[in-house]
Amino acid sequence: MLGNSMVKWDDNIYNTPVYPVTDAARYLGIPVATLRSWLKGRSYSTKNGQQAFEPLIQRPDSALPQLSFTNLVEAHVLRIIRETHQVKLYKVRKALDYMGQQFGTAHPLVTRRFQTDGVDLFIGQMDQLVNVSRSGQLAMRETLKNLLTRIEWNADG
Repeated sequence: MLGNSMVKWDDNIYNTPVYPVTDAARYLGIPVATLRSWLKGRSYSTKNGQQAFEPLIQRPDSALPQLSFTNLVEAHVLRIIRETHQVKLYKVRKALDYMGQQFGTAHPLVTRRFQTDGVDLFIGQMDQLVNVSRSGQLAMRETLKNLLTRIEWNADG
């Protein structure tokens, strides 16, 4: 929400690539290497060989290094989920993959309001609590009600 009107995160004004990664990292208080991993992914070695860490945030144009305003908001929400709420990265990835598939959005971090118990991510969907970190498993709302923390947005969205 922006004021009383709905933000349309797919509008060109929000998806224009204008922010260099180093500036975005500084604005958001995120290490540059972390933000680059979230944007580009990276490979890493394990005892089973090379593994790939796929990007978590989709830039508007993969040929351009700059981020959009939508990407800034996504990175901010992702930082809060990881640092403040301590949700494991593999749970975040499962949630984002599920949200992208089920709701057809490239930007679930800005198009949905998440709640967390510090382990999983949930969304409210038609009076049900859906655990998006566990591929849409339904959760018992009353049982979790007192354990969940909303990932809050300020009055300006």
